[in-house]
Amino acid sequence: MDKIIEKIKMEEGDKAKMYKCPAGKWTIGAGINLEAQEMPQEVRDLWLDLIIQKQHNQMLTLVDEYEGNLEDDSVDLVLFDMAYQMGVSGLLKFKKMLTAIRETD
Repeated sequence: MDKIIEKIKMEEGDKAKMYKCPAGKWTIGAGINLEAQEMPQEVRDLWLDLIIQKQHNQMLTLVDEYEGNLEDDSVDLVLFDMAYQMGVSGLLKFKKMLTAIRETD
């Protein structure tokens, strides 16, 4: 199986972002036609998990700043959800909200 994958990647490339293939189809990775097939649930779950893990590491840095102010898990959950929806940089734009959390308000 590894040899097959290696050969396909050599021929197709392995792009991290979507692109239009010569046939005009949206494609990603090693020539995976996004228009011709559905993304399997396992792949969607893995991708979501990887995104959350990356943002979780960024959020831990931010949450450290609010140590002791996030006794309520729902606040923590909302911050992580906002970071997922708009990225940590987007979350950081909510300065008044973050100040209120910092001041336990």
